[in-house]
Amino acid sequence: MVRNRCIDYIRKSESIKTLHDSIAPCQGKNDVECTFISAEFETWLMYKITLLPKKSRIAFEY
Repeated sequence: MVRNRCIDYIRKSESIKTLHDSIAPCQGKNDVECTFISAEFETWLMYKITLLPKKSRIAFEY
């Protein structure tokens, strides 16, 4: 079980890194594409937060 959780974590962290890499060039810029990417990331993040178990979600929101 621990092995599978570790594999899941690595897969998720790789997808987050890919998303972060797409946002990183936008830091310090203020153009339409960067605004769109930032809004898309925020939507994705809020969706993922809603998928957390209740106690984890509450801890994250604090």
